[in-house]
Amino acid sequence: MNPFKRLERYFSAFFKLGRLARTTKATAHSISVIEPRIDGLTQDLYEIGDMVRRVEGETRALRDGVSGTQNGTRLDAVERQLDALQGRMDSFEQWMQSAEPHLAALESLSGRLAAYERYFYRLEEAFRDAKETNSRRLDDLEGEMSAHIRPGTERAVREATRATAEIAQAGRAYAELTRRIDLMRFRGASEAAGDTPPAEARPPREGLEALLDAFYGRLEDRYRGSREEIRRRLTVYLPDLARAAEATGGKPVLDLGCGRGEWLEVVREAGHPGRGIDLNPVQIAEARAAGLDVEVGDALKALAEAPDDSFSAITAHHLIEHLPFESVTWMTREALRALAPGGVLIYETPNCHNLIVGARTFNIDPTHNKPLPSELLSVLLDSVGFHPVEMRPLHPSETLDSFTRDNRADPYLAELLFGPQDLAAIATKPGLG
Repeated sequence: MNPFKRLERYFSAFFKLGRLARTTKATAHSISVIEPRIDGLTQDLYEIGDMVRRVEGETRALRDGVSGTQNGTRLDAVERQLDALQGRMDSFEQWMQSAEPHLAALESLSGRLAAYERYFYRLEEAFRDAKETNSRRLDDLEGEMSAHIRPGTERAVREATRATAEIAQAGRAYAELTRRIDLMRFRGASEAAGDTPPAEARPPREGLEALLDAFYGRLEDRYRGSREEIRRRLTVYLPDLARAAEATGGKPVLDLGCGRGEWLEVVREAGHPGRGIDLNPVQIAEARAAGLDVEVGDALKALAEAPDDSFSAITAHHLIEHLPFESVTWMTREALRALAPGGVLIYETPNCHNLIVGARTFNIDPTHNKPLPSELLSVLLDSVGFHPVEMRPLHPSETLDSFTRDNRADPYLAELLFGPQDLAAIATKPGLG
């Protein structure tokens, strides 16, 4: 083969290899399998380039008309160099053929990476646009709020709060007036005898009554829950009890209808003194076995005999739904008298806003009188003079989370069926002044 034709072929191969080298170097870091080899081959390319340049110089010298003998000698040298170069080119060509699948995979990966990069750029732009839009909307809303807040609003809020407190004070005065009227009616003019709660017709506590006491204890054991479960639920009131104890100087707790004494156990473990009253001797015996200060007796009578301002908290868990509304009203008024300023009254009762509770579980207990919704209790406590008054729904069904999480039911309907099963009414006796 003509040496010049061979040189021309090698020059063409050299430039082709140069383009491949640039492509390979740009992606070498992504293919760990061929990365070390690419660096070696790149060095080979540089060495080949040097050899080609030397051959090119020899060729130019030949073209410039060197003598025949010298031409033959130098041509032999050039051909030897070209043969060596051909061997290295063949080796490189074989390696390139083995590397082609890796390069094709890398090219595909590079295309996918470029597509992802464009996608993330679009996401970044969308996020930036949404952030700017929301910021502008927030500024607009703040402007609207500022426009609707007139000077003197804070003063109006203070005056409204003061008016609410004055209304509560008037309610307390009225409640005390009605209490004194009852004192005159129930015990005449003599104040030596204790106040008497509204009379309720009760059968003699003989054989049938004893059977009913045992039945009711078993009913609570089966459907209300274990002692441990009830204790766990009742811990929700400990912050309210702590505030009341601090406000009243640590006065004791009176638990009306204490039952098995779970709440009194929680009170004792929190470091507060407390005692309980219940009509059921079976449950009182269980509470006494736990070392609690309890006694068999009528809760309303015990409350009537309590001195003024003597308790930090008066509690009644699942009691008021057993009583006529007249008795609930009387108990609420007496609790206001017996609580120290800053003390708290806590009623817990079934939450009839839960349709399953109102339609089914409320009726499992035959001693239940009627459900007491939050609207009724709120007005009652306000009327007697407690302030502030909070209605706190508690203990949703375990089924609620699964229904709302899995979108198995409309959230509002799920709340009606599986929402809070109990309602707490938490009312504070205002402090002095």
